[in-house]
Amino acid sequence: MYFKKVRLKNYRNFSNLSIELNSNLNIFIGNNAQGKTNLLEGLNLIVKGSSYRTKEDKEVINWNSESAYLFGEINKDDENVQVALALEKKSEDFYKNKLIKTIKINQNVQKKTALSKEFKGVVFSPEHLQIIKGAPSLRRKFLDEQISQIYPLYHRYLSEYYRILGHRNNILKKEVNQKKKKEQLLMWDPRLIKRGSFLILTRIKFIKKINRMAYKFHQEITKEKENIKLTYQSNILKDQEENISSINKEFKDKLEEHREKEIEQRATLLGPHRDDFLVYIDGFNIFKR
Repeated sequence: MYFKKVRLKNYRNFSNLSIELNSNLNIFIGNNAQGKTNLLEGLNLIVKGSSYRTKEDKEVINWNSESAYLFGEINKDDENVQVALALEKKSEDFYKNKLIKTIKINQNVQKKTALSKEFKGVVFSPEHLQIIKGAPSLRRKFLDEQISQIYPLYHRYLSEYYRILGHRNNILKKEVNQKKKKEQLLMWDPRLIKRGSFLILTRIKFIKKINRMAYKFHQEITKEKENIKLTYQSNILKDQEENISSINKEFKDKLEEHREKEIEQRATLLGPHRDDFLVYIDGFNIFKR
């Protein structure tokens, strides 16, 4: 898969950019603040449907415009696929702007999920160094994005998990007596456990697969002078379980064990939304160096 053509209109610092790309390698050279990173972000936006640099996609629209247009012609399996994204600000009131996003694949309107099914893309930029240096939430986000590209079911379960988590946290924050609160939590726990256990199991398998590849490449880079190891860190499991029934049981037991503490702190304290992965070099945790 490769980009053949790209057009960016009123996107970031580009008022109207059209380029044709090489099928093998493309190198962009220029002074600082000329748009090299913006261009890479635009390519990623076309195949992912959202920016990796900002939570608000409306921020990619040129300051002097109310809309932006991105187009890419992509060769996939010797067939040309055209992808177009239109971003338009719609004023809800004086203070807020709602973003209308329209995605088309071969001129047919599609949902964002259609892009992840159709295309696979990986970006590595200076911002991604925060995966190592930053908070666990950044590593979880990176992990979820990569797995979602490979397993669409994971993306669906991830969305459902966070929706269930939101309902559960709302219950924990309510000013109701503990008995009623516990009864309501028991209604949501099985759903949280089912979706959460699937996420944990998939992450464990993914990290183990990545670990094998990382070890091989790191050995080549360091000429076998260093060993690298990636491990998934669950706040539920004692060991790296790969049995869904065992994960379900441990998740259930942990929730029951921490019931009073969660009610006291008014938040769900356990689950994949609190997990992390660690990187070791020769047995040393690099996050603590």
